[in-house]
Order: sequence, then structure tokens, then C-alpha cells
Amino acid sequence: MFLEYGVFYLKMENEDKIKKKELRLGVLRGILAENYAKYKMQEEGYEMTKLTGRTKEGQFFRDFYVVKLIKGYEKDINGFIKFLRDNLYGLPDYIFVKDNKIGFIEVKSNNAKLKQTQFKTFQILKEKGYEIIIMNFKVELGIKEEPYTRYDEYE
Repeated sequence: MFLEYGVFYLKMENEDKIKKKELRLGVLRGILAENYAKYKMQEEGYEMTKLTGRTKEGQFFRDFYVVKLIKGYEKDINGFIKFLRDNLYGLPDYIFVKDNKIGFIEVKSNNAKLKQTQFKTFQILKEKGYEIIIMNFKVELGIKEEPYTRYDEYE
């Protein structure tokens, strides 16, 4: 009986490792897609910045960069910033200015879907007259682990 539980435990442990690896690869896909989108849109003349950042403590709003970008384009900057702060977890990835208009860009990789909070926030932004662009990129990424080598043994 113990052996059966031991085999089951090892199998679960291996499945958890696979899930963690896939999660890490998913995060990397997202980072690559966002950076690719940023450079692509900047080449097309979009001025843009990320709306949020992330630390160990959680997500935060990037006030300084957003205000710097939209100054002169948004009449009620304080009200606009308050709305964005109040909807922090539903915000698109980027805010942009092009042709004297403010808009937003959400980047998804590998056909990821919008979250419910994003649907709600995007609908409000659309009703306020802002353009919202959703970009989706297929990012193929694989990592094959090789055995570790000690420096003394490295050729």
C-alpha cells in the first residue's frame, strides 16, 4: 500500500513540476508578446506606455508615465487617473496617443481570453469614446533542460 501511495505521490509531484514549467513558459510568452507589440506599434507612430507594473507585493499603477503621456490630450486628467486606478485589475496593457487621440492596447498570447474584469473596463472605455486594440500573437517557446556542468568540467 505504501508503495502505491509513493508512486501516486511521485506522479503528482511530476505533474506539479510540469504545470509550474508551463506556467513559467506562459509568463515568458506574455512578456515576449507585449514587448513585440510595443515595438511594432511604436514603429507605426504610436506613443505608448505600460499602465501597470508588478512587484512582489502586487500590481501598481504607473501614474507618472501615464500623466506624462496624456498631458495635453485629456481634459480631466485627475478624473481619468482616478478611473484607471479604480479599475486597476481590468486595465489593458498599454495606453497610447496617436493622431491626438488616447487609446488602449491589450496584448494576448496564444489565444488567451479576456478576463471578466477586462470586459467590463473595456466596455466603459469604449463608451467614453476611447479606441481599444486587442493584439494576439502566437508565441512558440520551448526549453529543453540539459544536465548541469561544473565549471571545472566545462570544455
